[in-house]
Amino acid sequence: MLRSKILGVLLFGLLLILAHPAARVAAADDAGGHGGPVVPVLFGLVIILTAAKVGRELFERFGQPAVLGELIFGMAIGNLALLGFGELEFLRTSVGLEILAQ
Repeated sequence: MLRSKILGVLLFGLLLILAHPAARVAAADDAGGHGGPVVPVLFGLVIILTAAKVGRELFERFGQPAVLGELIFGMAIGNLALLGFGELEFLRTSVGLEILAQ
């Protein structure tokens, strides 16, 4: 019961993050706004980690390995531009995320 509530909150949070106008601002200007270059990096990390957690929870419910859910949700986020959703395109060009990935 508690896991379903946590999963619901995570899904709702992910929808709020994706629908938030700050995503468009971060996508439009990687270093602008009040937070400087740190805000898009933190925003990207929140999106990636939330999607991984949602994928983990869903795949554990289906009796599959948790890492499989994390990988599939990561691949889905990476390929959203192919479906016409370009709001997360700033994640591909973010220098801060590239540094953290290495």
